[in-house]
Amino acid sequence: DEPSVALAPCRLKGVEIELRCGTIDVAEDRDRVAGTARRISIRFAIVPALARKAEPDAVFVLAGGPGQAATEVAGPLVTLFAKLNRERDLVFVDQRGTGGSHPLSCKAESEAQRGAGSIGASLDVDDLTDRIDRCARRLGVDADLTRYTTTIAMQDLDEVRARLGYRQVDLWGASYGTRAALEYLRLFPGRVRTMTLDGVAVAAQKLPLSFGVDTWHALTGLVAACRDDRSCAARHPALATELDALLERLKGPVDVLVAHPLTGRRETVKLTTMGFATMLRTPLYLGLTASLLPSAIDQASRGDFDALAASSFAIGNGVDEGISLGMHLSVVCSEDVRAITTQERAAARAEALHSVVDGRPNPFATIFLAQYDAMCSRWPTKAPPAAFFAPLAGSPGAVVPTLLLSGGLDPATPPSRAEELARSLGRARAVVAPNIGHGVSTQGCGPDVIERFIRTADERAPETACLTAIPRPLFVQPIVAASRTSQAPPP
Repeated sequence: DEPSVALAPCRLKGVEIELRCGTIDVAEDRDRVAGTARRISIRFAIVPALARKAEPDAVFVLAGGPGQAATEVAGPLVTLFAKLNRERDLVFVDQRGTGGSHPLSCKAESEAQRGAGSIGASLDVDDLTDRIDRCARRLGVDADLTRYTTTIAMQDLDEVRARLGYRQVDLWGASYGTRAALEYLRLFPGRVRTMTLDGVAVAAQKLPLSFGVDTWHALTGLVAACRDDRSCAARHPALATELDALLERLKGPVDVLVAHPLTGRRETVKLTTMGFATMLRTPLYLGLTASLLPSAIDQASRGDFDALAASSFAIGNGVDEGISLGMHLSVVCSEDVRAITTQERAAARAEALHSVVDGRPNPFATIFLAQYDAMCSRWPTKAPPAAFFAPLAGSPGAVVPTLLLSGGLDPATPPSRAEELARSLGRARAVVAPNIGHGVSTQGCGPDVIERFIRTADERAPETACLTAIPRPLFVQPIVAASRTSQAPPP
């Protein structure tokens, strides 16, 4: 069908070609009578198919976070999905609360507290609750913060689809984007031709709980992999002991001197178990930065946290810059924290005493939950519809061809999540890339696998052995450590 919305030429960062962009106005509160609700704009960008006669179904990209704007991750994806783009439009819609769609940013409060670019700003959680409170009060003047959740956002997405004239779409979602895709499928099953989910995060996952378990599982797996690697084991024979000693030491706040990895400026950071968990968790997302962790932990055990801070900052700073914290909290506080039961909290406390992974105490079991409890205590919430948490088994959406991609080293959305989802869907194939972290689509032959799947609408069609063959990155010394060692005077 022909679009019923004005489109104009536009440019996006990282995209060399000209795109077509536009906005539609939607009701912020979809439950109110038409004409009485505040209107907000939803921004989108289209990369038109190259073929003169394009396929009628477009690929809609659902970003992660929650809090990422789709248009801000378009740069690398347009390049990687070039073959897919030959016959199909690529559509990037900024979910409400992100990017150009009435963004809910708390960046001003964070920078006012500690200054832009400070390592301490990303690790100091002592004043986090007050910052969130100030942000909620400021944003609440011009937004109902309970109306920026997944179900409502997917209704926006379908309005964009309808206005652009697509009868069906192919959904590609990463991380939180997989939850959004599943909710769109629940609401509009007839509109989905195929679904590609990279790093499955279902609604029932309850993120702050899973963060602690999955991070500890990934970290203990890394320690075991180092032990089984001859070179790594020779360099770090006491890695497990060093990690345990650090966790014991950081039960109380410790002042550590850390060099900023970009400016070299040294600053004193009050490091807690929460901050240390963040410094460990963030590098685990990517295989390359995870491979630096044994050396970084070794240095930290001797009082030098520079390499650990650099590894964490390299990923975390870029992610934080692209995350709308307000939208993140509107989603997680309403859909995850609010839904955590008393029994699940008790299970998390039990996990802190005896981990289900290896029987040892899990120091991260309740720490992320405590952080989100503090933030969400100041953020307005509204429970999603009960059907939001229901499995898709037996529903029309359960028979949509679905490809589930997981990284075997992923600390956030491990393969077990995808395997569980696959059992409830009628046409789903779960594929594990054992030596990849968070995000498989962009690795190796990932784009080709996705292109073949979407082109054929057959989850059995793509050959995926190329993903399982990707090797684990070698354990290496951090550049910070190597440069410091080479410049040190002889003993």
